[in-house]
Amino acid sequence: STPVLILNGIAGNYAAGTSRPVLIYGSEAAGQEALNQWDEYHLGKGIRDHTLSAKEPDAALIGTGVARMLQLCDFIADQPCGSSPSPVENNSAALPDDLMQLVQHTREERKAPAGAQIELLAASVGGAPNIIRVQVEAVQSQAARELDDSYVGIHLAQAQQLVFGHDRPGVTAITLQLRNTEQLEAARARLQQLFKTTLADEPLAVYDFSQLQPLYNQILDMFGKIFHFLLALILCIALFTVSNTMSMAVLERTIEIGTLRAVGLKRQDIQRLFLNEGILLGMIGCLTGILLSLFLAYLINRSGLTWHPPGVIAPVPIKIQIWGEWTMLLSVLVILMVAAVFSSWWPARRAANVHIVQALRHA
Repeated sequence: STPVLILNGIAGNYAAGTSRPVLIYGSEAAGQEALNQWDEYHLGKGIRDHTLSAKEPDAALIGTGVARMLQLCDFIADQPCGSSPSPVENNSAALPDDLMQLVQHTREERKAPAGAQIELLAASVGGAPNIIRVQVEAVQSQAARELDDSYVGIHLAQAQQLVFGHDRPGVTAITLQLRNTEQLEAARARLQQLFKTTLADEPLAVYDFSQLQPLYNQILDMFGKIFHFLLALILCIALFTVSNTMSMAVLERTIEIGTLRAVGLKRQDIQRLFLNEGILLGMIGCLTGILLSLFLAYLINRSGLTWHPPGVIAPVPIKIQIWGEWTMLLSVLVILMVAAVFSSWWPARRAANVHIVQALRHA
């Protein structure tokens, strides 16, 4: 867990005369480093290859888009970066002489700060504007383009100084990260209990990731519908395939069916034979499919393939997790077995109703 302070402000590059609105994210260096180590789904470190330096209290990380718009060309060597156009003089003659002299004197004395420094401007708790200067260490690309064009990460102490000044500092939230997503409900229940007892006097509430990012559930719902549609198609193919296979088996074994009926087997026995064959065919197909899917998942996970999810600018490794998803495997196995039995029932019933004399005379 680590406290964070998030606020809106304006970042400016004094040397280039550029500025833009930004989202300032203040956090503790050690806590943020621990959060970045989370990798439950084994996707690798990804785009978070930089962290704030704990030894530099005025260090800052910015998004690639922020570096481009503020014309910090040293951090975007692979992208075009040019100087801003010269400001146009409008109604300069209308200025009083003392103001014109002050403007000219300021331009002459204007010097670029040492290193890649930017200024952050934000409103303090009292409503007055406050400004700090930070040293840009590196560019940290963000997943979404909107965030990449506005992200500025600084130390929590710097963010608190910008907002609270010499007043009592505070934070926007306390980020609590679990080792496993399955622990979410237990953690929520524990926090609600603390809010009623130990932390009853604190104005706290708990929000999980899906509540803070509604797009996450929308994407899950979209992919869920796509996969359910594909499952329906696969079931239809399995039904027709098994049904056609069993129908051919009944047609090719008509004489054997008549012989078995002639030696004393009942219709229920014939029907049971073909139903068992359909079940065996479904089991073999399911097990073969599971083994093949495990092998293909192994190859894909080690192939280094990537894809771009919706709204993401950086490629994400393709990882297929099948081993360990026992509930999913069992549900797929049961569904396909039911489909195999259902598709085998009609050919088995037709085989059981074959007349003995007609079956023996079949050629």
